[in-house]
Amino acid sequence: MDKESSIQLFNKLMQESLTLSRPYASAAFQFASEKQDVQSWSEALLKLGVAVSDKQMVLLIKHPRVEEGDILDVLFTLLGEALDEPKQNFVRILLRAKRLELAPYVSELFEEARLRSNDTTEIDLVSAYPLTDRERETIAVTIRRRFGGSCDIRETVDNSLIGGIVLKIGDSVIDLSLTGRLSKLYRELI
Repeated sequence: MDKESSIQLFNKLMQESLTLSRPYASAAFQFASEKQDVQSWSEALLKLGVAVSDKQMVLLIKHPRVEEGDILDVLFTLLGEALDEPKQNFVRILLRAKRLELAPYVSELFEEARLRSNDTTEIDLVSAYPLTDRERETIAVTIRRRFGGSCDIRETVDNSLIGGIVLKIGDSVIDLSLTGRLSKLYRELI
């Protein structure tokens, strides 16, 4: 499998994971909002996502001889006070539905809902070189015009882009990089 096919497969799997995670994130956000406990839920889901992403925890969760109760005991001990009874029930639901591995995606979607409720758009911006303050502000103004409200931009540098930027806004990716354009041109030529 070539690099391009691997990337496409990865993106497809990630989209499927986000699609499967969306109802859980939505239910958690609705419950947390009703209880006025969004910040606590946000922190707990982030910790849960990190915990279930650990290699040892993945092996434990997927092991056929490890019982559900043992997995819950480990998680509840590990996460401690971050998981009150409603959050523990949420973890039980994910585990029983065989969706515990989706916790990082649930956390991500929960955060997006939290930001939307605060009228904030969260953007991951990857550029080929560090942006100037003026470039950063131009991008922020354009995004605010498009989405309304304020925006929170997380910027990273990736020299492999050669030039340009890649924006990730929610589930959307806007590739304005030179590498992306060259890849597209290459695909069109073959």
